[in-house]
Amino acid sequence: MKTIPIPELTENDLERFWAKSINVPLPCTAVAHMLFQALISSGRGDLDHSAVINIIEDLAKVEARTSNEQERNHEKTNRS
Repeated sequence: MKTIPIPELTENDLERFWAKSINVPLPCTAVAHMLFQALISSGRGDLDHSAVINIIEDLAKVEARTSNEQERNHEKTNRS
């Protein structure tokens, strides 16, 4: 029996397909899908979902860091 390769579908893809089939808009899911597509297009598709923050940082042209991270970076800079 010959098998036909099927592209890997994510849960997000299935939700979008189901919602479209019954005409239910999912705006937040659409935004999430666009962010994941941007992550893949930027060559970072091998990273997990937490890397979406990198796309948001790229779009906003800022780095999102906690105050602890900022303090550590400041200390490293002052040591140099």
